[in-house]
Amino acid sequence: MENVHIVAYHENSFNIMPEANDETLRNKEVSVGITPVLRYKEGTDAMGCQLRVEYSVDGNILMEYSAVLTLIMEGWAEFLKNETDDNEKISATREAWRMVLDFARGAICTNAVNRGNSLVARMMLPPVNIDNFMQNVAIKKAE
Repeated sequence: MENVHIVAYHENSFNIMPEANDETLRNKEVSVGITPVLRYKEGTDAMGCQLRVEYSVDGNILMEYSAVLTLIMEGWAEFLKNETDDNEKISATREAWRMVLDFARGAICTNAVNRGNSLVARMMLPPVNIDNFMQNVAIKKAE
């Protein structure tokens, strides 16, 4: 199931807090939190990858971004016909999540530039350890 394409995108939120400025962030380490949810329905090669990203400093949120991307993964519907558990389903979507993370990286930067906050735009979503990331993916089946 290597043939994966993003076919739709819906941005739910993008907010930059006023505290996201040079003075507040000077000599501070920015923490990044990512909450991923895989949404799927049997009988289709389409899936929804929901993502929430937060940048924070000292427990205070500086930027939040959330979106749902619809992807088509060739063979997904056939794969779902097998007796697979949620962990196997999540594991099979590894390449889809790589694409979603790359898309989110660009979307966050573009949104920040468009809002006039070059500081947040320069805080590119860092490289993500995909093995650790995959352990945090929640899964929800649509009926």
